[in-house]
Amino acid sequence: MHTGDFSNIVRAGADQKMTVEMQKKSTSAYFNGLAPGSEEALYRGEVAGEPRWSGVLPSSGDYRVRVFLSRAAARQGKSAAYTLKISVVT
Repeated sequence: MHTGDFSNIVRAGADQKMTVEMQKKSTSAYFNGLAPGSEEALYRGEVAGEPRWSGVLPSSGDYRVRVFLSRAAARQGKSAAYTLKISVVT
């Protein structure tokens, strides 16, 4: 993983269920789940501490799953390998 952050865009509908799973070895890599048109996270990985999130989506549109390093790791120029699995079901 690059030391910046990366967003994955997933188009989904209201009331669908999204599941995001992150496989990683680094304890410094996280993801956030963001609703369409918002910077407010539905899920904050760094706060929750879990590499998995699942939830029913509040509205239709393009959801973002943003992968990032902790601020301390990014400042030190660290990187992390990860695999991200995203699924959306009705």
